Amino acid sequence: GNTLRGTVEVVESLGAESIVHLRVGQDELLVKVDGAAAVAPEQEMEVVVDLNRLHFFDPETEDRVA
Repeated sequence: GNTLRGTVEVVESLGAESIVHLRVGQDELLVKVDGAAAVAPEQEMEVVVDLNRLHFFDPETEDRVA
């Protein structure tokens, strides 16, 4: 229940890590991955989500939802 599959839209390379913008249906997720991971836009990607480390944000205000 904590695995998601989506399409990579953008990869922000930050050196030791990368931020991947992943489109899952109508939603966009930002996923932090190891900087050495071979990730490219338009590829399919499956991620296992650590439910204890999720953060949710209001799309209008961009405030974190507790």
